[in-house]
Amino acid sequence: MRCLTCKDERVIWTKDKRGNSTCYPCPKCNKNGQAVRKETHIIVREAEEGK
Repeated sequence: MRCLTCKDERVIWTKDKRGNSTCYPCPKCNKNGQAVRKETHIIVREAEEGK
């Protein structure tokens, strides 16, 4: 099932006060407390090992 908040991108993009794009982990995808960056790193590492 796709996350409706981030559309399965795992991060949400917003603009800061200066107009720069910033991102932060999706609160729905990251609700279990595991950092999205760490989880993405694990997925990439497993994909590279499978090659």
